[in-house]
Amino acid sequence: FRSAGVLSADGIIPMARTLDSAGVMANCFSNALAVYGAMRDDAFGTELISLEAAKTSELKLAVNTANRETVSKGQLDFLETFLEQVKTEGGKVDDLLQAPTPWQAVIMKWEFKPHLEEYLRTSNASRKTLKEIVAYYESHPETMMKYGDNLLRSALEETQQGISAQPYLTAMLEREKMRERVLRELKDYDAAIMTGPSNIMHFCGLPCVTVISSTERENHVKRGLILYGADERRLYKAALAIEKIVN
Repeated sequence: FRSAGVLSADGIIPMARTLDSAGVMANCFSNALAVYGAMRDDAFGTELISLEAAKTSELKLAVNTANRETVSKGQLDFLETFLEQVKTEGGKVDDLLQAPTPWQAVIMKWEFKPHLEEYLRTSNASRKTLKEIVAYYESHPETMMKYGDNLLRSALEETQQGISAQPYLTAMLEREKMRERVLRELKDYDAAIMTGPSNIMHFCGLPCVTVISSTERENHVKRGLILYGADERRLYKAALAIEKIVN
């Protein structure tokens, strides 16, 4: 459960400030929503604590079909069963393609070093720069480099020009254009459901939630649905309705 830029990121070690967001974890969406409402500490947060679920007959859902072919049959069957129930009760369901974008990795790569070092300068950490961290990793490979340090090295060596460099500026411009397009595509829907992997909601800074069901996989992990939307209130009302349907 997260909504970019709403909760304070103070004290959180940054990956990329543009994309980072604080969120809430709980055993169900309704509990997470109540905690999130309290953490907001504003009028909308107070409203969220007693927010009512949307009526199933009034739901307007989009299904993001990006990377659908990578999803297991069990998860697809679970999704289809849920969607059929929504449609049977009068809700609207449409397919929508909002594919993942490679520009997210560009922003993460270029923001990581300056934002991390800004955080470290005011911390009690003994190492204040990414260069010092990489050196420590590489001097302790048995304990610190189980998965290598390619991403750290890349952020250190390939972003010397800083966030005024053209690759970063281009990525930020693409984000602005993509956010405008995605919001336009979502304006008529309460929520979009992620099918296969997509980073589009994180890249655009949209509110995103996970609704857990009572249906278990073979390994006893419960199935769930990842939702995102253009409007927080509509998204959360839809999520509350969906939580009732799948449990």
